Amino acid sequence: MKSFSWRKLVNHAVLPSGNYVGDVIDQHEKGWCGCCYIVCAIQMIEDRFRIQFSKLFYKSPRLKHIDMQTIMDYVEEAKEGWNMCHGGYPLNVLACMQDRTCPMVWSDESIFLGYARGGVTKCSAPSPYAERVHISDPRRIPEYEVKKQLLEYGPVILEVNGDILKKYNARGVVSNLSPEEPNHAVTVIGWEEDNWIVRNSWGVNQVPKEIPYDLNCVGRGKNDCSVQWSNWTGKGDDPGHILLPQRFKPLHANSPSPWIVANVVVVT
Repeated sequence: MKSFSWRKLVNHAVLPSGNYVGDVIDQHEKGWCGCCYIVCAIQMIEDRFRIQFSKLFYKSPRLKHIDMQTIMDYVEEAKEGWNMCHGGYPLNVLACMQDRTCPMVWSDESIFLGYARGGVTKCSAPSPYAERVHISDPRRIPEYEVKKQLLEYGPVILEVNGDILKKYNARGVVSNLSPEEPNHAVTVIGWEEDNWIVRNSWGVNQVPKEIPYDLNCVGRGKNDCSVQWSNWTGKGDDPGHILLPQRFKPLHANSPSPWIVANVVVVT
């Protein structure tokens, strides 16, 4: 298959044509915040739930979101490797949701303040939607399984170096393929010829040039981070998304693999 995208699904064997994935989120909208690891985990679960629901009932569910702010408020009680706006790992977020330790609250819109309020130490009363979602087996997968996962289940998380995503050509194809270490996390929603279609979490206009010198600028109840910005749009015809060449060497790493998924089952 030359191309495939859950954002522009056409000629599917089961589902009608349309968009089955969420919109681009700007993690820095309220000030610099290194929470890409939370954004990509939440969006992957939302997308996979929507896709599996649609396959079962041949219609999209009423659009709901996992409230990101509630997840942010919980992080101070979570395990190491998950620290509000200071960075973390998608696998930790997925494991917390699998165990139902995290407050997976579904709402009509996801409110995000750009900092954690703190004080959430246990799972809140779940919404009816939460009872319909079963998350299991968060794990890393090899690159050769990515297309199968995308086709059958939905978007896949990718850990990648954020700096390389800042340079791209007129088509929106990443042009800096230096094999740098991952420091960012995104979701891959399909592919276009020899490129992965990446949904980023920098919004559609700009990106911080660098992280703040002192991360104490963001903490419980505050975000005073002042950073310089660069223009960043990604694909001109689909802002917030970008094309990453499949030949990019770090995408094929095995120890560890940068590709992450979890099973998302709709409970009927």
